[in-house]
Amino acid sequence: CALPISVNTILKGVGQPLRIVLTGSRFGPGIYDIILSLGKKEVQKRINMLIQKLTEHSLCHQMDLRL
Repeated sequence: CALPISVNTILKGVGQPLRIVLTGSRFGPGIYDIILSLGKKEVQKRINMLIQKLTEHSLCHQMDLRL
């Protein structure tokens, strides 16, 4: 099942980073197939975990700069 051109264009720049977040690997099936295989809830969970880690890292880094 192919994605519409507009969606493919949007995913082009984020496909590789998103694949790494979702699978832990730079290589593998297409991002659309990964998302379908994992399901919406698991994809959201993994993205939210990344956001949380980035937020915590950013806060820790900001605290280091203040010391």
